[in-house]
Amino acid sequence: SRKGYLAASSASAYSAVSLLQKFGPIMNEGGNMLSLTYIASEKVIPGYGGGMSSAKAQLESDTRVLAYEAGRKWGVRVNTISAGPLK
Repeated sequence: SRKGYLAASSASAYSAVSLLQKFGPIMNEGGNMLSLTYIASEKVIPGYGGGMSSAKAQLESDTRVLAYEAGRKWGVRVNTISAGPLK
């Protein structure tokens, strides 16, 4: 649903943008913001839907832009990791 899609985007991608807007100015230079993504941003994972795959792709794109902007503005790093499947 549209509501679910927007909720996934808000929780997974926009939250990172919002956090950095608030905390970037008070972070120590050389500090780091880290977020978690998932392989579904790059390929189809059956059953992983509801907009989360799109939200993770959005998060990865936002991370690249935020890394550039926050690095120049506040001297902080922005990264996202995908831990992969766990046994």
